[in-house]
Amino acid sequence: MSGKNTSFELENYEETKEWINFIIEKAGKAVAPLNLTQLCETFRKETKSEQSLNFFYNKCYRFRSKVHQLKDVDTDTKVRMIFSLNASIDADFYNELKKDAEVVLDDGRRIVKYRKIGGGLSLLRKTPMQERETERKDEKILIGNDEGSDEEMIDDNGRNAILETKAGKILTHKEYDRGAEFDYEDLIQTDGDQKYVKRGLLPKSER
Repeated sequence: MSGKNTSFELENYEETKEWINFIIEKAGKAVAPLNLTQLCETFRKETKSEQSLNFFYNKCYRFRSKVHQLKDVDTDTKVRMIFSLNASIDADFYNELKKDAEVVLDDGRRIVKYRKIGGGLSLLRKTPMQERETERKDEKILIGNDEGSDEEMIDDNGRNAILETKAGKILTHKEYDRGAEFDYEDLIQTDGDQKYVKRGLLPKSER
């Protein structure tokens, strides 16, 4: 699996250095997994980019599975990036980390606990109950590029978000091919399991 991946220079990766450096900066300050929607929107605003939110969201999903391959980025920074992006960790990279650190993963191979042996970087993800309490006030987050957007992201805790239209239509979870094209408004965010919904594919009972 990971053996097929080859290392690459930061400058040669498809993501711009500006984007990667932005992620490195945000990851360095993170003490819990970041909200990817808000992360992408912040980057768009700070850089005044004309690219869509969907563009950066897709970029983020592609990038986070490649973090362990980055050159010119130290191990602690890679761990922070993987943790803050709530990414599944590469098996070979995980084995390397275990030589010098205590690393605990969840069922989705995401970092729950990281403690460097002998002192240094230490990360601990909150329990689902703690996360839920922290994010309760942010359960409803307006998405879209303008105030005219007719969708809201509700229960946006990075694991079980559901897209709801103002007309009251609830789009439930449905697994979809990771490589397929989709519109941002049709995305159901699961931060790790990478599950998507595509309009028109839901059973009638779920529409």
